[in-house]
Amino acid sequence: MMKRMLLVILLACAMILTLTACGEEDEMELSENSGPTVQYNTEEVTEENLFSEMQKNYTLMSLTDSWTTELTFQEDGRFEGTWHNDTEEGSSMYAFTGSFSQPAKIDDHKFSLKLDSAVVKSAEEAGETAEGTQYLETDIPEGFADTEDFYLFLPGTTVNEISKTASESSLFALGYSAADTLDCYVLVNPATQEAFAGTD
Repeated sequence: MMKRMLLVILLACAMILTLTACGEEDEMELSENSGPTVQYNTEEVTEENLFSEMQKNYTLMSLTDSWTTELTFQEDGRFEGTWHNDTEEGSSMYAFTGSFSQPAKIDDHKFSLKLDSAVVKSAEEAGETAEGTQYLETDIPEGFADTEDFYLFLPGTTVNEISKTASESSLFALGYSAADTLDCYVLVNPATQEAFAGTD
């Protein structure tokens, strides 16, 4: 009788341990698949501190071609940029400078910005380029044409909201789909529907 009771107790303990382990495994799987985590606290972002709080490095990529435009911001809205293109025929690039001002809050996920300037440097100003790379001098940097009015979307914004002002191809090139939520800042030119994603 005692042996039978002991066997029943051992079996009950084994079942409890198995159920507990399954529960922990399910919680771990849920945690691992709960979607992207927003790493930036945007609750305290205001018109006054936007440039200092936002990400400083941004990339615009082409979905169909091989070029990229990269920006690095300072805390006063000024930026330095480069455009690169690598093809079978060779490499080309140019550098530029510019600035944004007048940040204005539209809602909890979006600010408007005014583009003050975006000027391509001359070959002399840019300095020496890598061997085999052609330096181009163009009027307007890629991503800055046709408007002075830009939008900056904050982390936590849905891609569906951004798609009203940015093209799907521009968002897909950054690795986002329509069902995603941003985990970075995104700068959008609504006239060309091009989107720069924060990368730092």
